[in-house]
Amino acid sequence: LSAHGATINVPGDYSTIQSAISASVNGDVIQIAAGTYNEDSLNPGNKSITIQGSLDNEGHLLTTIDAQQNNRVFTLTNASSGLFIKHLVIAGGSALYGGGLYCSSAGPTIFDCRFTENYASNNGGAIYCELGSSPILTGCEIKGNTANGQGGGGIYSYGSLPLVTDCLIEQNTAQNGGGLYCEGGGEISNCLIIGNTSSNRGGGAYCRTLNFISPKLSGCEIRDNAANDDG
Repeated sequence: LSAHGATINVPGDYSTIQSAISASVNGDVIQIAAGTYNEDSLNPGNKSITIQGSLDNEGHLLTTIDAQQNNRVFTLTNASSGLFIKHLVIAGGSALYGGGLYCSSAGPTIFDCRFTENYASNNGGAIYCELGSSPILTGCEIKGNTANGQGGGGIYSYGSLPLVTDCLIEQNTAQNGGGLYCEGGGEISNCLIIGNTSSNRGGGAYCRTLNFISPKLSGCEIRDNAANDDG
């Protein structure tokens, strides 16, 4: 990011997160004050900006974006690899794909966020990644999300290359891959995948090869998950 970017405060400078995003230019930081913001369909386009919440002195998240089941929280289509989303609780999203976050041809970095109580009527309760995407998720908590379609209560990835590191994926629910559904590439490392549920296959994780490419899991603890087949 540019060293010359401005800091845009919400609600100090702009009353809504989306209006701050619309006013921003590459290199800007959107600093969101503590509190709950009832917004949905947030879309930064292809801007290289940082969207970040507030923390207390102990590093606890103080900023929540709650879509109130009106739509998904974030839509990232052709989003820049210079997009950073940090220190946010992303909740209450509801969509066909990706209740919390939808990622298409995008490579954002998502750091220290909590995805909770998001819903997809098809795939990707919390996060949906499709062809051409390479998101980086680090230090995130993905807990209590639901997908009612093919799979991925926590994360659904198809033909994309997610890099998921040091994340907690817990108590998510789907038909396949309660915690994680990954078809194609991607790397999942040093993650804790626990207490997820699938009504079909892969309570914790469901992985498939696509075009001779398979996902890689390393250093993960996968336990206490449940499914009708292949818990």
